[in-house]
Amino acid sequence: EYGVRIKHSKAGLDTSFMLAQLYSNMPVFNPDTFEYESQKFQLLGASASKAHGRLLVNTDFAYKTNQVNTLSLFQSDTVELAVGIEYTLKDNQNFNAGIWQVASLDKKENDRPAVMALGWRQSYLHDDLAMSLLGNISQSPEYQNVTLLGSYKLTDNVTLDGAVSVANANQQVLTGDESIAKEAYTISLKWDI
Repeated sequence: EYGVRIKHSKAGLDTSFMLAQLYSNMPVFNPDTFEYESQKFQLLGASASKAHGRLLVNTDFAYKTNQVNTLSLFQSDTVELAVGIEYTLKDNQNFNAGIWQVASLDKKENDRPAVMALGWRQSYLHDDLAMSLLGNISQSPEYQNVTLLGSYKLTDNVTLDGAVSVANANQQVLTGDESIAKEAYTISLKWDI
């Protein structure tokens, strides 16, 4: 993989442009050769972040070639757009929201309706404890997910994390994609050396 990124920053505004040749992170099964393949694709991207006081607005645009839908195996070029906002209060409380849309230039089967995310984060106990709440909403497939995450810094090198996720999906989503769970619980201990 290789690419080039140009970034420009000035007071309250960051912009960047990227051109790269990459490989997909998720291999796709090719029924003709009975092998998994990682698709090579080109990426042209642009990003801008604008800060205005405690409000941050971010936009990302990407054009990708050779994108494969893992369910239909159709390949097409896509255009992706993401827009997000973040607002921080004086007490270190943070609220954020974003929307992400993918449109195919060749095959309508590769279109993905908008996905929306809403989040909240608050730090407690001199920033040793952080609580986060994240919600995701997808129109197609119809799916909603809420995750509560807690992270407690035991020492400078040891952090204890715990998460609870609850999902709501129609029956078609649950039978079509086994990776979607209705509930998930996670506890992890991280030790930085």
